[in-house]
Amino acid sequence: MKPTTACLLAALLFPPAAGAATRETPGELLRQGYQMIWHSSYENVEICTPENPAVLSGGRVFACYENEFPRYRGAVYVMSRTFYFNDQVSNSTYLCLDDEGGCIMGDLSNGP
Repeated sequence: MKPTTACLLAALLFPPAAGAATRETPGELLRQGYQMIWHSSYENVEICTPENPAVLSGGRVFACYENEFPRYRGAVYVMSRTFYFNDQVSNSTYLCLDDEGGCIMGDLSNGP
């Protein structure tokens, strides 16, 4: 299976939530096997879109897959899970706002 096929399959099986009210919480992601890979007790997230990623402390950058993301100040978590399918590896990563603010799917990097 081609990597793009595996990514498409993962996207179909684990689609990002459409709105803030239906977004996953960090607790729900933990129950689904996600692990917290980064945490900050305070971040100022002004924007997070594919074109304008959120710049987090420690030089980390999170590009959200969706264009809707609330301005936020407070605790931030990055949750991740690795999926394996026919010798292909796919990662699913979420940026989460405190325990009830919801999580949004995207990509975490160590900056430019």
